[in-house]
Amino acid sequence: MSESKYLSIPSQDDKENELLLKLGKAGRLKDVDIEITSRCNLRCRHCYIKEAGNNQQAKDRELSVEQWHDIMRQVAAMGALNCTITGGDPLLRKDFKELYLMLKREGFLITVYSNLTLLSDKLFKLFEEYPPMLLESTVYGVSDATYSRVTGIAGAFTRFKQNVERIRQAGIPLGLKAMLLHSNLCEAEAIVDYCIANSDEPPRFDAALVLRHDGDAGLNAVIRDERLTGEEIVSIFEQSPTIASNLDSFFETGRKAKDYLGKEVLFTCSAGIASATIGADGIMRPCSLLVHPDYLFDLKKMPVHEAFRQLQQKVRNSKVASPELYPCSTCELRGACMTCPAINYLETGSLEKIAPSLCDLSHKVVSFNKSKA
Repeated sequence: MSESKYLSIPSQDDKENELLLKLGKAGRLKDVDIEITSRCNLRCRHCYIKEAGNNQQAKDRELSVEQWHDIMRQVAAMGALNCTITGGDPLLRKDFKELYLMLKREGFLITVYSNLTLLSDKLFKLFEEYPPMLLESTVYGVSDATYSRVTGIAGAFTRFKQNVERIRQAGIPLGLKAMLLHSNLCEAEAIVDYCIANSDEPPRFDAALVLRHDGDAGLNAVIRDERLTGEEIVSIFEQSPTIASNLDSFFETGRKAKDYLGKEVLFTCSAGIASATIGADGIMRPCSLLVHPDYLFDLKKMPVHEAFRQLQQKVRNSKVASPELYPCSTCELRGACMTCPAINYLETGSLEKIAPSLCDLSHKVVSFNKSKA
């Protein structure tokens, strides 16, 4: 069993609180992302999390299957249905099958996010016999040269492509998305075409690269080098009707600007309200991007329902210190932008200080969209 008394099935004393959570009277956790490892076999230039697959310190921080089981029983008791297994690359864990089947038994609707290059015969049979709701992956290029340039691993594209074909033939639900970078810009339209042709879900495309959780200056410089400017994105749209037709996928947060204009509220999404992320070390936070210390709750020290209650309270009570000085408070793009407090913190060290490059990117893309409307 777990090493902490807090990593256990809620007791009889918790039933009233659990019932309130299920009824939505105390706020219901609907969706949870679990990062079962921060390690990955690829070395993508733009990644904000990656740690080497053989990083023993990172491996030592990972929760055991037993600990994950205790946590996810509690999450299930709170009424959550959707669970995304992510990383790093989750398939790197040798006990992935055990973790996956545990979540299946708990009744979760599972999405697995992986680069798919580690999809072994054993894991393929697992997904074939017990399909996830969705296998999701990112297409970094459609040639070995480009894929290798982005991921730092020669030959990885061959394994990726073969596994995509295998998944498609088996009828396992597959969703593909793409990150547009300087390193794969030469294949941008081909990447989008590949996603559309092979994805069972509407493909998602993104160009808003975020900086690393650990603040590594050297790796952050690489991420900045990979970023496309607003002008470059607009140029791509002008040259490619296929990419331009998928413009809305750049704004998945929804157009909620009118609900937040002039208000003191800091967060405009459901992160920390109806959803949460649990890291490989058992730390709960609002989303994968938000690593501000005020929003981190250690599940090794408190039960899940209490951590989520405190997280909700923290998010709901987070106000902009000076709305009149906060550009987003009166911005027409609020709620439909590529930047947010989590990204601001990674970029500037402050939840309220805007990341200029991403702000400019959003305005350039929206201006283009309006001009074509």
